[in-house]
Amino acid sequence: MKALSVYQPWATLIAIGAKRFETRPWLTHHRGPLAIQAGLKKPPTSWDLRGPVVEAVVEALGGDAWEDLPRGAIVGIVKVVRCDETSRAIRHIGVSYHDQLFGDWTPGRYAWQLTNNYAFIKPIECLGRQRLFNLPADIETQVGCVWSKR
Repeated sequence: MKALSVYQPWATLIAIGAKRFETRPWLTHHRGPLAIQAGLKKPPTSWDLRGPVVEAVVEALGGDAWEDLPRGAIVGIVKVVRCDETSRAIRHIGVSYHDQLFGDWTPGRYAWQLTNNYAFIKPIECLGRQRLFNLPADIETQVGCVWSKR
């Protein structure tokens, strides 16, 4: 099973369905289940995590402090259903205000549309990697059992 490392709080926002698009500088042809791994590191200090972005994150998390969210673990699983250039996604898919707050919609980037989100009650410890990566067999078994029961 494929997995993607994402900084917190974005990883949890994807898992709970509050972040419906993951924006990346690269295209993916992957469709289907995708495990969401919360990276160990905090987001770069250059990211603007102030004002309306933080307010929207806190609202989506129900007031929880995102600094305390799990790291270095699979926090959920989603289904990738499409991937479009960000400008096309904004014009044709119906990208909401929150979607725009929760991603980098700069022209030339790609928006991965995510559905069927499922947040794990107990995250599964797992180190991440850059780009899409294959889960280790023991972790894939745990994640796959959850996905198959859905």
